Amino acid sequence: MPARSLRDLLPAVEEAARLALRYYRGEVSLGTQLKADSTIVTEADRKVEELLRRAIGERWPDARIVGEEGGVGAAAATAELTFAIDPIDGTESFAARHPGWCIAIGVLDRAARPVGGIVHAPIWETTFLADLDPATPAFSNATPLEPFAADATVAVDERSALLIDSKAHLRYQLSGYPGRCRGYGSAALHVALVGARRGATAAHLLAPWIWDVAGAHAIAARVGVEVHTMDGRPIDYTRMVEGERCDGDVLIGHPSAIAALRPCFVPLAR
Repeated sequence: MPARSLRDLLPAVEEAARLALRYYRGEVSLGTQLKADSTIVTEADRKVEELLRRAIGERWPDARIVGEEGGVGAAAATAELTFAIDPIDGTESFAARHPGWCIAIGVLDRAARPVGGIVHAPIWETTFLADLDPATPAFSNATPLEPFAADATVAVDERSALLIDSKAHLRYQLSGYPGRCRGYGSAALHVALVGARRGATAAHLLAPWIWDVAGAHAIAARVGVEVHTMDGRPIDYTRMVEGERCDGDVLIGHPSAIAALRPCFVPLAR
C-alpha cells in the first residue's frame, strides 16, 4: 500500500542531505560539469536524485517521478501522483559553498495540481513541509505555518523584501518599488520563505521548471500565498510535467502584495 504521508519520506530526505553535505564540505569531489543549457550539474545532483527516486518508488510504487537530472519519463496510466525532484535546487550556490540551496520535492495530483511538498535546507537546518492531506497545515520544522487572515493585507513599502532571480535585472526594470531585493540562489527556498513569512514579502521567478516550484508552491498555498504568472494566470503544470518550462515568469506573494508589485516590473526592450 502506498504511503499516506510525506513524513514517511523525511528519513530519505535526511539521508540525501547527509550525502549532499559530503560533497558540499569537500569530502568528495563535486565532479562539476556544464550542461547543454549552460547551467552546471554536480555528482551530488545525480546521486541525490537517484537516492530520492528509489525512496519514492519504494513508498509510492505507482507514482510518476520526474526530476531535473533524470528527466520526465513516460506517465503510467495508473499514476495518481507525480513527484517532481530537484535534488540540489541552487546548484551554483552549492558548488560555491554558499548556504542558499535545498532539496526540493513537489507532489502533484492527477490533474497536475500541487498537493504536497518538501523543501529541506540542510545548512539552515530547516524543513518546510506541506503534507498530502489538504486539511493539515504547512510546517517549518515542527512549527505550523499560520495562514493569512481572510481580511489580511500585506504592505509593500521600504521595509519590504523581494526575493529575485539572479538574472532578473536582464529582463526587468523595477520601477517604483520602495523596498529591498535579495536572492539566495534557490527558487524553491524563495517561494517557501514567502510562505513562511521569514524575511520575505514576495518572490519573483524567471520561467521556472516544475521541480523548481511545485513543492514550494504547495507549501505557500497552504497559508494563502498565491503563485501566478506575471499576467495573473495560474501556473499550467500540465505542460510542465511533460518537461516544458513555465510559459511565463512567476510572482509569489499575498494577493495584496502581488497587486502592488506587478506594475513595478517593467520589461526591458530585447
